[in-house]
Amino acid sequence: MKKVNKLMSRKIVPVTIVLLLTAVFLAGMVFIVSLAGESKITAVTKELNLAAGTTARLEVNIEGKNKTEPKLTYTSTNNSVATVSGSGTVTAKREGTCGIMVSTPRGQRLKMGVKVTSEKDSKTIYLTFDDGPTPNTTPEILRILKKYDAKATFFVIGENVNSSPQHLQQIIDEGHTVGVHNYTQDYNKIYKTEKSYLNDFKKTEDLIVKKTGYHPNYWRFPGGGNNDFVTKKVQEGIMKSLHKRGFTEMDWNSSVNDNAGAGLKENFEQSKNSVEITINTGDVPVMLLYDSKLHPNTGKLTEKLLKFYKKKGYAFKGLDEYKGKELCLGKN
Repeated sequence: MKKVNKLMSRKIVPVTIVLLLTAVFLAGMVFIVSLAGESKITAVTKELNLAAGTTARLEVNIEGKNKTEPKLTYTSTNNSVATVSGSGTVTAKREGTCGIMVSTPRGQRLKMGVKVTSEKDSKTIYLTFDDGPTPNTTPEILRILKKYDAKATFFVIGENVNSSPQHLQQIIDEGHTVGVHNYTQDYNKIYKTEKSYLNDFKKTEDLIVKKTGYHPNYWRFPGGGNNDFVTKKVQEGIMKSLHKRGFTEMDWNSSVNDNAGAGLKENFEQSKNSVEITINTGDVPVMLLYDSKLHPNTGKLTEKLLKFYKKKGYAFKGLDEYKGKELCLGKN
């Protein structure tokens, strides 16, 4: 019996190898057959270089004169940087890089890069307000912005949108940008998994649309992109998902003193110094402020900043006018 078993085992091994090789061969033949009659596609260029706001047609070589020209499907890996139409027209939206995937019904795939550049904003400051809307501070902030003909961006909390929808509507009616912040302030809950974050995000996004009809294009991670609650893996998954949907994440490079108990003069000097540091490094200031009852001086501080920098020739815009690169502190 032992000799029989040894003989059997010796026979089984080569038979198994033969079967595996046969399966691989047949799979290859199926793939070849599936491409039969379909022209081969190749990229004319490996990368498109575009300026933000421009368009270009993506060119693909079709080889094989006597074969059927395949129907091409185009998708962008990051719709916040560049989108692509069904006919292959690429629209550059903001500074950054992404890929355009081209595929055929029978499985051919190409990937071409897109690099978008933008002109640097000249003497522009982007004020951004987190945690609103709130009846305690939003109306005063809006009054000040209107007084100085300034636009800004509000990253809103879903719970506050529910309780103060009229203030969100006022923000939109007066021409400001609205971005998604979060629905709840429970960081342990929303950052637990990629799914938990995206569920919280979608809940806030849907509420904004339901209450106002406004579709946001920006978001800001609660606590910033480099907070202690989100892992690198979860964050990468979140960003990949939201980039595909066309959202841009914007943290900040200038900020107000986060000490709500600090005096107005101290807050202004600290805020001004923060902006000056950003300007001196050659970057465009994206400033973090708070639309919250915990920060009752925000309106007065905003007025002092507007007054000071308007005299120096600066313009204040909402992020809807921003064409620069995404500003995400992110995980290293």
